Amino acid sequence: MKYQPFRHILLIVLVLFFIICPSPSEAGENIELETYLLIVTLGKEWKPTINREAQIVTFKDFGKRSGPYRTILVREIDASGICESSHSERCVADAFRRREEADMIARGVMEGMYKLKDLKKFELNVDGKNLYAMTYKQLLKEGLIGYGYLYLYFPDFKDSNKFYVFLYFYLYPGSESRDVNLEEFYSVIKGFKLK
Repeated sequence: MKYQPFRHILLIVLVLFFIICPSPSEAGENIELETYLLIVTLGKEWKPTINREAQIVTFKDFGKRSGPYRTILVREIDASGICESSHSERCVADAFRRREEADMIARGVMEGMYKLKDLKKFELNVDGKNLYAMTYKQLLKEGLIGYGYLYLYFPDFKDSNKFYVFLYFYLYPGSESRDVNLEEFYSVIKGFKLK
């Protein structure tokens, strides 16, 4: 058979295409739920779990045996009954964050599971999305440090009475504080779209 350079070039191009191009889980995989869509740009190490009935998407990366262990959660919440004094975004966000803080103290601190440190509440903007945030650190008895990032988003609150929770939890072995890269977490927030 005569040498045909075109076939070899085509084969090389195809091989390079599959090596260079990211897999579907890395490049814009869509997860569609009843009220929202997530355009996912996380890497292969993140494994999604979808609960369509509860409108929850969870991504888990268990890392290597030595950690870190990371979880990102996106969830729709009905705001009914969260804030009795007012029905504003701020009232609901403040009441929800107070409830989460009280729950961590009651179920974690008071039970001796961990110490709660560096808890902060603030507002920020990620990709044009106004978010109510709460960050904290948990010092666990087992020699682990957990970093929590809870962000609340109210895109269509007046019409739907619903808001969305984005939670990033980063668990790392050791007792030294670490800088946590939030880019992957922010990529999930940026990929969130209401339907």
